[in-house]
Formats: sequence, C-alpha cells, structure tokens
Amino acid sequence: MTMFKKQLGFALPLVILIVVVLIIAGGVGYYFYKTSQEEEEVVFEEEAPEEELSSAEEVCERITDSVEKDNCYYNFALETQDSSLCEEITNKDWCYDGVARETKDISLCEKIIDDFTKDWCYFDIAAETKDASLCEKTIDKDGCYAYVAKETKDANLCERITDIVDKNVCYMVIASETKDAILCEKAPNKDLCYYNLALETKDSSLCEKITDSAIKYSCYSAISK
Repeated sequence: MTMFKKQLGFALPLVILIVVVLIIAGGVGYYFYKTSQEEEEVVFEEEAPEEELSSAEEVCERITDSVEKDNCYYNFALETQDSSLCEEITNKDWCYDGVARETKDISLCEKIIDDFTKDWCYFDIAAETKDASLCEKTIDKDGCYAYVAKETKDANLCERITDIVDKNVCYMVIASETKDAILCEKAPNKDLCYYNLALETKDSSLCEKITDSAIKYSCYSAISK
C-alpha cells in the first residue's frame, strides 16, 4: 500500500504536467486556427467586387485624361443612342455625326457646325436610306448626288449633277461597276466612258463605239497588250 502511494505520488505530478501541456497545446492550436480564419476573412473582403457603374457620368467623370474622357462619352452616346451625351464632349461635331449615322437621325446633322462634316453626315444617311432628296440640304450637292449614285448604283442621280466633269465621272463609275455600256450613251463624254469600260471588261467591241480616232486606236492598243 505504501509502495502504491509512492508510485501515485510520483505519477500524479506527471499526469498534471501532461494535462497542462495538452491545454496549452490546445490553446495554441486554437490561436493559429482562429488567426488563419481571420486572415481568410480579410482576404475575402479585399477581393470583394467593386461597385458596378451604370451611367456615362459615373464612368466617364472618373477619367482624368480629356481625350479618353471624350472617347468614353462618345462610346456611351453610340451604344445608348443618346445624343445629349455629345454635349459633354469637346468635339461635339464628331459625336453628333457618329450618333446621326448610327440612328439615321438627320436632325442631328443640323447640330454639326463644320460644313464639311455636316455634308458628309447627310451624304452617308442619304446613301444608306437611299433618300437622295437629303442632298438638297448639303452645300456640295453635286458631290452628294455622285456619292449616293455610286453607293446605290442609281445612274438616274447622275443627271442631277450640274458639273459636266462630275456628271461624266458619275456615269463612268456606275457603268464600270455595273458593266452596263448603255450608260455611256448618257455620259457627256461618251468616248471616255467607252474607253474606260472597254479596258475594264477587255471588250474590244466597245472600242468601236468610240468616235475619236486617236482614242479608238489607244483603246484597241491597250486591250491587245
């Protein structure tokens, strides 16, 4: 009994020491576990997505570079077809022209100050909508009719061109693109139209329709090469 008590007296401190070690170890383990969890939560908060920006003002006004800011408003104006955004841009003509072409809204062409840009705004919308009457709103009416005629392959519009040279080019271009030799009969300079079409089609019979002997000879000579 005495021996047992001695053994118990020896073992008891050892047991207590082991218990203390386990408690400490458990506390340390919990500390590292807790710390790890808190770090993961911090990382998660840092990687949270930014607030979505929806309007042009919210997005573009954050840009400091003036050129990039103008591009931002321009792209929003095209995507949303909202011409009011053009007022935020330095080069408003560029913006109104872009939105006008996108929406086919000719009223936006009127807001353009530069005459050349305004004309081309009408040119493109007239060609895309096949509405040649819009050419009457332009300064360069001949240029507009020639452009729309070429884009729509409508040779009748060539007759509305007042300048003889431009009218001739109009018929020549459409005759060349449609391979329609009859259109050369309407051209102011028939010989030049037939010559050009003969070379385009490699059709020597068109050279025969040329009245000027020098141009006719040149036509045959060019095709034979």
